[in-house]
Amino acid sequence: MEAAHFFEGTEKLLEVLFSWQQPDANQGSGHLHTIPRYKWDILLKDSRVINQPDQTLEILMSELDPAVMDQCYMKYGITAKDVTHESRICDLIPGSVIDATLFDPCGYSMNGMKSDGTYWTIHITPEPEFSCVSFETNLSQTSYNDLIRKVVEVFKPGKFVTTLFANQSSKCHTVLSLPQKTESFKGLDCQSALFSDYNFVFTSFAKKHQQQQS
Repeated sequence: MEAAHFFEGTEKLLEVLFSWQQPDANQGSGHLHTIPRYKWDILLKDSRVINQPDQTLEILMSELDPAVMDQCYMKYGITAKDVTHESRICDLIPGSVIDATLFDPCGYSMNGMKSDGTYWTIHITPEPEFSCVSFETNLSQTSYNDLIRKVVEVFKPGKFVTTLFANQSSKCHTVLSLPQKTESFKGLDCQSALFSDYNFVFTSFAKKHQQQQS
């Protein structure tokens, strides 16, 4: 029989739950080794309580447009707020309070929050040799097609990948794929995995002209 493996936290949770179900000390100590194997799945199922929607979308972009990245260099009289507005970053998730930082000599980071608990964050490394941008949010959406398109239009990457985690309470928990018809981009890969509580989707894209040259 294949051995079962648990994280330490899960082991402790099982022991506590089993102890609660063993009021008579003669029936067992509550230690994991005293739990019959057929009860493990039942106890694990009872311990999973998903009340709130939970989802995380990440977009990782590389080979960024030099003109876009030029905005993220420290220049006299230019503030992080200026970059946030001139780049149209502020329009990605409207209604947010944004705190942004422009680094010396270059680089940009921002954190955005909405009153409903939605967060989003962006980090930019603009140097042409290794330019990259990361975008992350827990924004609740049935589909992320429009948001992904808006992010890509702002930063104009040569390549990008997306990852999406969503639990069973999320609006997008039934999503098995992300957009495969992104304008001017060709989908390279799409993989999904279904876990007991979460779904996961990974996709990667490259500009079509880059595919033609390769």
